[in-house]
Amino acid sequence: MITYIQIQNLIKGLNPKNRLSDGNGLELRHLKNADKWYVRFRANGKLIQECIGSYPELSLAEARKLSQTVKTQGLNQITNQSCTVAEAVNAWLEKHSQEVLASSMRNIRCRLNLHLLIPFGHRKFDEITPMEVITEWDKIVQSGRLQTVKALCGELRQIVTWCTNTGRVRFQYDLTKITDNWPAAKVKHFPTIDPSQLPMFFKAWFERFTMNFNFYLLMFVFYTLLRQNEVVNLQWSWIDWENRMIIVPAEQMKMKRIHRVPITQQMEDILKILPKLSTYVFPAQILRGARDRPCCKTILLWCFAKIGFRNVLSPHGIRSIGSTWFAQQNVRREVRETCLAHRTGNDVELTYQNYDYIEERRVVMQQWCDFVEQSMKEGLELAFPVLKAP
Repeated sequence: MITYIQIQNLIKGLNPKNRLSDGNGLELRHLKNADKWYVRFRANGKLIQECIGSYPELSLAEARKLSQTVKTQGLNQITNQSCTVAEAVNAWLEKHSQEVLASSMRNIRCRLNLHLLIPFGHRKFDEITPMEVITEWDKIVQSGRLQTVKALCGELRQIVTWCTNTGRVRFQYDLTKITDNWPAAKVKHFPTIDPSQLPMFFKAWFERFTMNFNFYLLMFVFYTLLRQNEVVNLQWSWIDWENRMIIVPAEQMKMKRIHRVPITQQMEDILKILPKLSTYVFPAQILRGARDRPCCKTILLWCFAKIGFRNVLSPHGIRSIGSTWFAQQNVRREVRETCLAHRTGNDVELTYQNYDYIEERRVVMQQWCDFVEQSMKEGLELAFPVLKAP
């Protein structure tokens, strides 16, 4: 807040910045011929500033009142032409498209298009009431997709906050708290199995499939313990043969940190078998020139359903198998969590600790790959007893 003494010092030229800020966008500027009051505010993402008078003709108290009037009138003139829901959502998506993985952004776009743009996209954002949104989204909850609504509420809250801060809309209704209308979503963990059950899983696999492309993709998920999306998007350029490691860029990782995976013997065998037909290690099928795209990330879910493991094991649940096995082998928590590309510790520890235990993980990951390979061989013998050595 500006005081009388500060104003006098400004007039005498004792303020090196030649301006005083009173807050809420009101400023007093010391110019060559006069001391002027200015109001600054943002509307539709643009900075607007307007001179409202001179000092002392316009006193501090009068300038404060007038600044509020000018801001209100200016915002009304612009935000009465408030953007539509579609314009606001598309602007927010464009801004955040570089901050989110492409696969996640596709899900967000699809969700917002179905449940926000289709029912409300043509309307002005500041005209929509919380009750309208709740009524529309109650249909989703009744269909058993509470988690979808919770995700929509989080995205709507971000859109509302961003559009308000950038002056794109002037809200009459608070849409940021409608999530309180529904109960908290129960955390649903990915289905998984115990490491001792791996031979039976592989038995079911070999009874239905052969050692084809999908098999190598499956085994690479097992061997690397990367998330399925990270394996699907794996590129040949990420493989450092000299140092025997796979370097996954930060933008591809969930935690937005570079992750190094030591190459084990089993990983090397698979990488030498796969042909280099694309920039991707696991490309899409070579149909209609689609070779420069990664394969579908749901392919393993389809395979698991075919072998009778739907809701028993998921591709992400493979990481849980690895974590359980590491714990059973008494692997240090820091090492096993780093194998899974997790970050452990508080904010201070994470700031100072940047070591990724790469050499320790080489040993541990090789032992894990040996265990998976042995389980795979046992499953193959169970599926085809004739192959069992006498």
